[in-house]
Amino acid sequence: MAGNVIQLDTYRKAKAIEPFCSPTIDETMDGYLHDMRRLAPPGVYHDNTSILDVLCQHLDEHGPETLQPEEITPFELSARSYCSMVGPERMINNLDHFFRYCLLREMGTDADMRASVREVVFDFCDWLCRKDIVAVASMERLSSLKDNFAALDAKTTKLAAALWQHVARNKTLKRYVEKVDFGRHDVFKITRNDLWLEVWSLSVLPPDLVIGPIPLPKAIIQELHRGWMIECKLGKTAVGEWEFIEVGAIHPSLPF
Repeated sequence: MAGNVIQLDTYRKAKAIEPFCSPTIDETMDGYLHDMRRLAPPGVYHDNTSILDVLCQHLDEHGPETLQPEEITPFELSARSYCSMVGPERMINNLDHFFRYCLLREMGTDADMRASVREVVFDFCDWLCRKDIVAVASMERLSSLKDNFAALDAKTTKLAAALWQHVARNKTLKRYVEKVDFGRHDVFKITRNDLWLEVWSLSVLPPDLVIGPIPLPKAIIQELHRGWMIECKLGKTAVGEWEFIEVGAIHPSLPF
């Protein structure tokens, strides 16, 4: 009986805890989708709903890590999701992590899919701005985010082309004593002329998780960043040197 009283008391406290902000992320997403249902074709509405569901799931999983110390206990007592407790301003603060960690690392999306997701998310953000739901500072941050993602896309596309040209120019018929299959591998360490990659995408990892040094031209090395992923296949020569055999896209992901 005592246990039931404690559970009932906890339930009453949880019901009494109000969201930290109104409207919440959940409420604004519902409002945006309500407007979209009236204006957009059913297929577009369905796609946008699915994309915002992914964003919501990411925020519910990682958002609590960003709560202020005084918010943690009320949040835990509320037994509510992150998106049902906080406002869209906090969603905007988490978008970089969503685009560069969730989409790239957790989901492994390609460039076309990422562009589609960004289009939907930023359309939702524009709706928030038109409705005066977010502050001017958040609008400015959204504009900065858009510019930053466009610049990163252009930079990594150009860099991938330069890396491909470098590999093609130096490609010869060699016998490799060890190979790492084509996949997305992390930039682990960068020095003046060499690169080390951390291999994650293999079902069977090589003896050394970190592979290198891999010599590269300075013009390419200086544009790379730790935590970015390079799609590539690697080979180890008879003299123990690692080099690129094939290369694909470069992804500006956040490190683990």
